[in-house]
Amino acid sequence: AALPYPEPAKRSFGDIDLLIEPSELEKICKLLSENAYTASDGQDTDYHTAFYKNGVEIELHIHPRIPDNDAGQVIRRYLGNILSDSSEAVFEGHAFRRPAPVENALVMLMHIYEHMRHGGLGLRQICDWAVFASSDEFAKEQDKVLCALSDCGLLCLAEHITMTCVRYLGLPPERAQWCSGAEQSVCESLIDDFLDSGNFGRNRKDLYASSSLFTDEDPKKKRSKAGRLFFNLKKVTNKSLPSTKRHPVLLPFGIIFISCRYFVRMLAGKRPRINPVKLASHSSARIDMYEKLNVYKIK
Repeated sequence: AALPYPEPAKRSFGDIDLLIEPSELEKICKLLSENAYTASDGQDTDYHTAFYKNGVEIELHIHPRIPDNDAGQVIRRYLGNILSDSSEAVFEGHAFRRPAPVENALVMLMHIYEHMRHGGLGLRQICDWAVFASSDEFAKEQDKVLCALSDCGLLCLAEHITMTCVRYLGLPPERAQWCSGAEQSVCESLIDDFLDSGNFGRNRKDLYASSSLFTDEDPKKKRSKAGRLFFNLKKVTNKSLPSTKRHPVLLPFGIIFISCRYFVRMLAGKRPRINPVKLASHSSARIDMYEKLNVYKIK
């Protein structure tokens, strides 16, 4: 993400994401452990493993986080050769592999949408996309990139993120001539949401929860607000208490336990305070915005 910047070293860094072959995972984990990196405690998923050392987090990904819906199947086909299609790049004397523009665009937009749904979109993600969209590599592969985004249900999101960057962050308009479908009102909602959450809204925990609890990753599922809440609580419970996935009869008790545990920890000051009424109210505006972005809606 840093390479398209005029001075890559000045881009702020968060964690370090490494995409690796699944067959290499055990060897790389051993190598990190031998070099004093500590494995994460309960943060591993089926697609990544995290290690820490001196405040630096390294995440080993065996594949990007891909949605479990029809669009996800299309994305998997596009990303099937992401490692073999990558090219070598050099940064401050260190050589590494970087994704081709099509794969890079898909991964960046999936990452952006994940941040929108879970915790808010940060300044770094917005700037990364703006710099990528204005780069020569994007311009050279623009037709291929836009075709892939359309096939995967991410073109509308890309258009609105890009036009938001033009209107508010100084992205040259000539780099966004392909964004004819972007609506001004949606761009305004995006920038408002960006300023309310992400880097600028760290204390607005109600906004974080409203998107993660009340939005639906699969656009084909026409769930009510209560249905979305139950489905997302089910995912959280299944992840925290795997036995509820193996034995569905335990799920209601697991949801009650997880919810009560959160509120006990919230009252003890160990979790952010949220207002359920405000949370539900704010979710309506966010759901409406996400609907207009048509994320993961494919023909």
